[in-house]
Amino acid sequence: MATNLSNPKSVLFFGAVFAQFVKPEMGWEWFAIILLSLVLIGFIMSAGFALLVDVFAGFLDRYGYLVDIITGTIFVVLAMWMIRDGVIGLGAFVN
Repeated sequence: MATNLSNPKSVLFFGAVFAQFVKPEMGWEWFAIILLSLVLIGFIMSAGFALLVDVFAGFLDRYGYLVDIITGTIFVVLAMWMIRDGVIGLGAFVN
């Protein structure tokens, strides 16, 4: 958990997920389902990576820079989407 919280990419990812799916008018049940899903997905990904680290090491040595470019691009697009939604929301609030 500390590793994910200190990783800006993880924080952006979870912020993007929560911003898209969790709304104030939702009941606590949906919030709990989304939270449980995120925890489960995070656990599966972390456990899978730990089990396959030897396989990924060679790939990341060769193509790590591409992984950084692709994930960086995805997070920039998600950030722009969130900013756009925020600006639209502010515009509706002001009017």
